[in-house]
Amino acid sequence: MHTCTFLPASEFFFSGHRGCGKSTELLHLLSNPEISKKYWPINFSIREEADIIDIDFRDVLLAMAAACFGNIARKAGNSRPAP
Repeated sequence: MHTCTFLPASEFFFSGHRGCGKSTELLHLLSNPEISKKYWPINFSIREEADIIDIDFRDVLLAMAAACFGNIARKAGNSRPAP
């Protein structure tokens, strides 16, 4: 078990081959109550939101915006996202 000390302006970059545990490690970090109080994680897969064969930056930005909007709507009590 590794302990991670966070500095005020910490930034992390996770990279690695498919299946090496990047998402698992992020979920592990977000299970920490101190981190969960400070950050509002929004987890989504771009594969479910866009055609990854023909993708560009606009698709990624729109998918991120849609994920943020849907998450905010659910937290506000609106279980049905806008069309």
